[in-house]
Amino acid sequence: MGIVERKEREKEARRNQILDATERVFEAKGTQLATMDDIARDAELAKGTIYLYYRNKDELQLGVMLRAMDLMHESFESAASNENLALKKFQAVGNAYWKFAEEHPFQFKMMCNSDFPLRENISDEMILEMNEKGSWVWKLLVGIIEEGKKEGTIKSDVESFSVAMLSWLNTMSVLRLYQKVQENTAKGTAITAKQSFNFCTMDFRKVYDLSVATLLSHAVTPEGAKYLPPIRFPSMEELNISAGDALNDLNISKESNKNILA
Repeated sequence: MGIVERKEREKEARRNQILDATERVFEAKGTQLATMDDIARDAELAKGTIYLYYRNKDELQLGVMLRAMDLMHESFESAASNENLALKKFQAVGNAYWKFAEEHPFQFKMMCNSDFPLRENISDEMILEMNEKGSWVWKLLVGIIEEGKKEGTIKSDVESFSVAMLSWLNTMSVLRLYQKVQENTAKGTAITAKQSFNFCTMDFRKVYDLSVATLLSHAVTPEGAKYLPPIRFPSMEELNISAGDALNDLNISKESNKNILA
């Protein structure tokens, strides 16, 4: 191993050491309350050493997000590579997204964090890296859909980017709500008693699979439809929501409205 290669590996190891500490501190205290002193203390490094790699806390936050994106990309690539049919690849990536969010909840939360670092505090190099990693997902999904058009499982006249975008937004929305419920349940703040339309007890995986299959059903050819599960909207019981309580509440509401109107 040459000197240049060895030094680069040492730098990469130090970056990972810093980001490992940042993740632990962010997860424990949140991005707003965490400080550079906290991170330096956890990493067992001088604060000045951290500044050699990341100029401020915003760059550290983006560094954590970028590393999470790498982890997610690896899972997507691995899932897609195990399938030969494009439509199956698309479904496999969707399954990998669910698995990633379940197995790496903190990383998923960081990527979806609305408290995004300030652009003015981020180097141009890191912004470029973020744009490249973000584009990778769209290129993967659009490429799979284009492949499906060539193999005859996806309609040739559908807009590939629109299908990719809607699939991503739908699945991400379900996953974010699912994670929020999981967090509240873990904290003991979720209302888990059975009541009408209680998201806290809902089977989110069924909703997740239904959203993907429903969207794809509009994009596939008759040949592609063979590879989709039947579109069937599950009952409230199947979603682990108490239909009886919900219907009773609705009936009560109707009676109350009658009384008010009378």
